Amino acid sequence: RGLYAPLLLPWVKRFAADDRLMVMKFNEVFNASIVDEVLRFAGVEDTSVDEHYDDFIRNKRPTNKGAEMPLDPTIRLYLKFLYQPFNRLFLQLLGEEWDGW
Repeated sequence: RGLYAPLLLPWVKRFAADDRLMVMKFNEVFNASIVDEVLRFAGVEDTSVDEHYDDFIRNKRPTNKGAEMPLDPTIRLYLKFLYQPFNRLFLQLLGEEWDGW
């Protein structure tokens, strides 16, 4: 997780009430149907995504293949309490369906 809530707050206050804010999970962007959805949301009339989009994205999709190292339990607990209020605000801003993302 991270400190997303303080960054989202001004955008939500300004645009969410008018349904002019679309927030997506990063991994959802790599799907042609989602791109169509974003284009429709933005008011782009021709929302047909090029037929080569899936092949392009498949080759460009980022991966997170760093070495896994166990996290010290003390550090894990510290981070849990550090991020807890920000994660709570994040869920208040975007809804419970974002829990566990």
